[in-house]
Amino acid sequence: MLRARVASYAAEPSVARRVALAMGLRILARTVAPPDDMPRLRVALLTSYTSGPLASLVFAESARLGIWVDLYEAAYEQYAAEILEPASGLCRFRPDVVFVSLASRDLFPELFVGRGSTAQAQRCRERLAPIIGLLRLAAHAFPAVLVTEF
Repeated sequence: MLRARVASYAAEPSVARRVALAMGLRILARTVAPPDDMPRLRVALLTSYTSGPLASLVFAESARLGIWVDLYEAAYEQYAAEILEPASGLCRFRPDVVFVSLASRDLFPELFVGRGSTAQAQRCRERLAPIIGLLRLAAHAFPAVLVTEF
């Protein structure tokens, strides 16, 4: 049943329908055991936005490639706490790969209003320094960390 759903997902040309199918696949995956012949990968998602659709697409695309993904999703905007706290769900999950995806509008909202100024740019630089520190900590704590801007 899982493989048939993955095949219909892979064949779907509509992006909107594909996202819906991916969400359905992820729900189905909670009720079935991973196939014995699929390698497993532990993936964590840390985002500054709601990550449900992204998590579903990660699962579906991995299944399409023949990889079963066990997913950990951090709560909304909790990426810093997950990285900093040694007893966090992220650390207990022990992921093989951590995706950190931060929306620039969340981090630097002032850049999206008006023309910008030297003072705004300075505030953004100041706000970026601790984020870079967090990412360095994550890179030392986990086997693979991928960073994207959304």
